[in-house]
Amino acid sequence: MASDDGKPVFIPSLHDKKDLGFYQQYTAVRDMYFDLFEKETIEQTEHNDLRKELNEAYESLTKGYGLLNSSINRQRILKDEAFGLTMLSSLERKEGEQFVKADILTQSLVPKQEVFTTDNPLEALAKSMNDKGKADIEFIAAATDNTEPETVEALGSHIYHNPSTLQWETADQLLSGNVVFKLKAATEVVEKNPDDIQLLKSLHALQKIQPEKIPFELLDFNLGERWIPLDYYNRFASHLFELNTEVNYFPSLDTFKVKARLTNAKINQEYAVTPKSGKTTYGDSILEYALENTTPFYTYEIGTGDKAIRVPDSEAIQLA
Repeated sequence: MASDDGKPVFIPSLHDKKDLGFYQQYTAVRDMYFDLFEKETIEQTEHNDLRKELNEAYESLTKGYGLLNSSINRQRILKDEAFGLTMLSSLERKEGEQFVKADILTQSLVPKQEVFTTDNPLEALAKSMNDKGKADIEFIAAATDNTEPETVEALGSHIYHNPSTLQWETADQLLSGNVVFKLKAATEVVEKNPDDIQLLKSLHALQKIQPEKIPFELLDFNLGERWIPLDYYNRFASHLFELNTEVNYFPSLDTFKVKARLTNAKINQEYAVTPKSGKTTYGDSILEYALENTTPFYTYEIGTGDKAIRVPDSEAIQLA
């Protein structure tokens, strides 16, 4: 059963009316416990005032009725089938042969954050990346007992000020990925802030690691490479057929589809293949085979009646 505020309410049976006073105090202690537990474990903030109230309520209950884990009280509390066992183990713990207050009554459940200190800036940087996921200069400066400018100087080329985000990053972060785009963005920012030493440092670092441009004639790729943007295939097909042509790719099927808005002699004749069977494969379909790096398989029939067989049309296959 729940109360108006949604909290569970434990109502003893008629046979327990003699213990009504115990249950009234017990439910108050139980509700305070759950309130404190949720606040400190979910919100991760200490609530010492609430702990003090819980302590006072617990001591009032045990002063009048004894420890919760005493034989008689244990029988009473276990009648609270939903939460009784939890309360017995959460508010008292066994120490030797006796039960004493559990930790929640004497100390916070919020983990204590130890203050990290080191005289090694790189160690502090690693700690910052592990704990915060970023190069937090303020944290590193505090850990090494330095000012932020001193920290930046000490870390040297291990950190850079990202010109695009204006956030500190490790060398691995800034000098990886699409460094060509990063250089372009950095150049634009530095042009507007030519006196910013840290931005200039980042720009020079990006300039040094630019990949060498590969001459087009040394590039080795095939028609139908999946990484090539479809726009290039659209332009190629439109130029090839001299018609507005659209190329689509369906990753789930690993299939290309070529669709020309109209038709012309390029599609119907120049790039078409008519095998001996007589059924023409037009240029748009031939391009689909080429994009998928496959070849149409043509056959034709020789012989008559029961002796008729189909053989490959090698000439048409070669032409395709």
